[in-house]
Amino acid sequence: MSTPNPPAPTNVLKTATQTVDVRDNIKKIVLSDLVGLDVEIQSPIPTRVSTTLSQSINLTQQLTNDNTIPDSVKSFVTTPFYLELTIFVGLLISIDTFTSFLLFTPTRIVCYIWRVLFTKGEIVHYKRVYDCIMYTVTLMCVGIVSLIDIGKVYHYIRAESVLKLYALYNALEMFNRLLSAFTLDVHNSLLLSVQQKKVCDVFIFSLMTFGLTLTHTLTLFFHIMALNVSINSSGYALLTLLVSNNIVEIKSPVWKRMFPENVFQIVCADIVEIFEIFTFIILLCLTNFGSYDWDLVSNPQLVMAMVYSLLSILVAEVIVDCIKHMFICKFNKVPVSVYEKSRFVLLNDLISTSEAPFKIPSLDSSTVSYRRLGIPVVPLTVLFISFSLKTIPSETWSWSFLTLIGGGAYVFKFVLCSALRQLAYVTVAQTYYESDGLVTQMKKIGRYLMEKGRIPP
Repeated sequence: MSTPNPPAPTNVLKTATQTVDVRDNIKKIVLSDLVGLDVEIQSPIPTRVSTTLSQSINLTQQLTNDNTIPDSVKSFVTTPFYLELTIFVGLLISIDTFTSFLLFTPTRIVCYIWRVLFTKGEIVHYKRVYDCIMYTVTLMCVGIVSLIDIGKVYHYIRAESVLKLYALYNALEMFNRLLSAFTLDVHNSLLLSVQQKKVCDVFIFSLMTFGLTLTHTLTLFFHIMALNVSINSSGYALLTLLVSNNIVEIKSPVWKRMFPENVFQIVCADIVEIFEIFTFIILLCLTNFGSYDWDLVSNPQLVMAMVYSLLSILVAEVIVDCIKHMFICKFNKVPVSVYEKSRFVLLNDLISTSEAPFKIPSLDSSTVSYRRLGIPVVPLTVLFISFSLKTIPSETWSWSFLTLIGGGAYVFKFVLCSALRQLAYVTVAQTYYESDGLVTQMKKIGRYLMEKGRIPP
């Protein structure tokens, strides 16, 4: 009697043509992100010639040719579930991208300097030079922003009327998106200039990076202060701000022709918006709790007011996103599978083994996600460091405190990084979309790239 074959290890994925050791690949990815060593990663997707887009007919027509009325109602009702699942995964990817620059980039710089000083034959690597330039710019901006008096800015904005507050909030939100779009191009140009050793271009783009980073940081700083004023104002300033902004957010894309590719761009925009709100909440807590010297026991009403206001912002954003996507999919007959494919593309970016789709060298495994989503990583890092230095009491900054906070942050980063790559390998190996025409097109799409004649808001 033959004995059954033992089950395959859970850390091994089998595809049609190869076996992938997921645990080994994840270790290589984390090691490469942490210390900046170039390692070879085995992709779970076998290399095939994808179906060319020229051979496929209109993608929207392909997706909707079997769309009956019952299916339309079912898609309308289930859209929020698929949407929020994708946004949640995208939020985790955004946090991973942010913490990569905040924690792993300094570690790569230190390891690189150590190798240059104490290892013979170590060459100057353009990626590490780029890392050094970016963090030098970051620290310079931290020094400038730390000079700003948060209290004076807060009371200056609070003295304005609700109408001016609404206009300021919307103007800052628009400038945030414009600066995010242009900053991506400048960062890519700086990286290519360093790679090609064009000293003059490196100097010019470094100055542009510093100017843009400082401008973008100040824009987000005033954005946070305006939001803080609306939260702390008596009356209905916060409610008015949320309702007016959310109505505009629903009205803008719902009544326009949208293709599945545009829906993917809107999902990316919603992910970044949720991540920015999540970051703003942390910075607002630092500001408000710091103003009371972190004496939260004696001020429970402050904690309750902050929790209520911030939950209101998050719940309002979730409801608006659901309504917006439900009617976009209804009016344009886009099935919910577009959200599954969006999630596939976002996870695939974490384990992508090439410089595609943006044809720019990647610094680590989160670089493609940063370029696709357009996350303002550097300005948010500047604000996070500046607010921490200004609001946490100086007597708290001891070696034990730094060790505790730093160690906890690195443990969180390692767990998040490993879990996301594990999820990415499982999703990519089990859901084969490589020959899907829509997924092929999605992989070439960025948040701020023109697609189907429009850039969704």
